[in-house]
Amino acid sequence: YKINQRNVLNSYTKVFLKNTLLLSSILSIITYSIYTILILSLKSNLAVYSVIFVFFGFLRYHLYLENNIEAIEQPELLIFRDKQLFITCVIWGLYMYLIHY
Repeated sequence: YKINQRNVLNSYTKVFLKNTLLLSSILSIITYSIYTILILSLKSNLAVYSVIFVFFGFLRYHLYLENNIEAIEQPELLIFRDKQLFITCVIWGLYMYLIHY
């Protein structure tokens, strides 16, 4: 990569970083899924369907990073740069609000 990045990233291969990001995403989706089934289902069974928004958000995040590698340095700003990811986050927030209140 020819971008301004942290020096420590030069110690890792591109394949390792991609695999680590993918594994972290998969584990996050699994953890969120278990959370919605075990905890949130006590309040509303509809919380399980929010996993769809989380899954799409992670997919969109990975797709955006594939095409815009410079976004890796500031992932928190990515939500505001990518229209589809922003809309997904807003819809998820509204959905969770509506099923709980």
